[in-house]
Amino acid sequence: MSGFVKGRGIRYNASLHVGKRLLLNFDLSDFFPTIHFGRIRGRLRARPYQLNAVIATTIARLCTLDGNLPIGAPSSPVLANIICSHLDGLLTRLAREHGCFYSRYADDITFSTNRRSFPNSLATVDHENGLAAVGALISAAVTEAGFIVNPRKTRILDKSSRQEVSGVVINQFLNVPRSFMREIRGALNAWEKHGHIASEQYFKEKYNWRSSQSFENHLRGRIQHVIHIRGSDDLVVWRLVNRFNNLPDRAHSSISYDRPKDERDRLSLAVCRVESGNDELMEYNQGSGIKLPNGNVLTNFHNIEICGTVAPIIEIYLTDNAPVPVPMRVLKHDFAKDVAILEPIDPEWKMPIAAASAELSFSECKVGDDVKVGGFPSYQLGDSCQIATGEVRAFSKIEGITYFRVSVPIVKGNSGGPVFNIDGQVVGIASRGIDTHEITNAAFNGCLELFRFEKFLQS
Repeated sequence: MSGFVKGRGIRYNASLHVGKRLLLNFDLSDFFPTIHFGRIRGRLRARPYQLNAVIATTIARLCTLDGNLPIGAPSSPVLANIICSHLDGLLTRLAREHGCFYSRYADDITFSTNRRSFPNSLATVDHENGLAAVGALISAAVTEAGFIVNPRKTRILDKSSRQEVSGVVINQFLNVPRSFMREIRGALNAWEKHGHIASEQYFKEKYNWRSSQSFENHLRGRIQHVIHIRGSDDLVVWRLVNRFNNLPDRAHSSISYDRPKDERDRLSLAVCRVESGNDELMEYNQGSGIKLPNGNVLTNFHNIEICGTVAPIIEIYLTDNAPVPVPMRVLKHDFAKDVAILEPIDPEWKMPIAAASAELSFSECKVGDDVKVGGFPSYQLGDSCQIATGEVRAFSKIEGITYFRVSVPIVKGNSGGPVFNIDGQVVGIASRGIDTHEITNAAFNGCLELFRFEKFLQS
């Protein structure tokens, strides 16, 4: 995989390694200067190009400076990729033979794997000094292709550290570094509080933002980069764009972006899939959960209970097709009321959970209110979040707990999912389908009102 190819930028390059256990990253020393006139001429004369000597020589002379490939010339990336085709072939084969993934963006080379360690032939670590080095096979392949590994930029990163590929954070999903996001928010905050001129001067002095570019354009470019990496249908992106578009005294047009096309897309962002299990007992549960603004998840306690105790394994999936689960633990629960709050074991997950969180409402429901119920009923691999429309039909009390009953069928997998009001706010938790207390096993379709758990949520 190469850089400088349409559709294969840094986002594509990084996406190949998202969620992998280990990451090996290294650079090539003096990448462009290493590609000289003779290499270009010889490669163009070989297969598959087979240009005659005159044409190959002319192209090589036109595209080199002082005999080497110059940095910044529009022709240099294309010729660099042509020269690196042999290197890509060697390293791709090594990756496949050792169960790894490989990509290259210019001179930035990455291997990743889900194994517990890289074989020594690919990479080694000096644990005493904390230094990483490429193994003999990679070193030999790089040398055979006519390049040299830069030992100062070789690193091995596991999931406990911040994994970056081409400046894109890839631990759980594609993201920008926190420092990058902090500068954007700081610039927006400064502009909102102190105005355009004062904030521009401050950021150019403190953060060395380029004086050749206007403060507005620099800030716009950074936000566009976040949009490119995270996607336009991301709540964090929406908030940044909205703040930028509402800045006073802007000289240029607003940033355009796409919100979800319909309400179903917007509401489903607030829903996650909850899975729990006990491998020793071979018992497993699946349900739904509600993303909370503080980065935690609200669900039914029975979704995480196995044989009367909390399941040892609790995970959530943030979106329909999330590639990796988020390990969770129980922050607190109320067995009698059948509610639990989960928090991510890794606190870095709090931000993406909160970014797509639901808006909560502690108002009471009334018979006849229009509602929508979200969740993963009768879930099978690949299913999307379901958003069903109905209304409040009645209120019933069972074992001292008051439920509001809805016209939407609540089946296994719905439990713990949100009940939205007409404004898209969460007013309840879908909790009870078939009423086991009735001889007829009638559909109960009971939901817990959120206002009854306000102190539980806030304490």
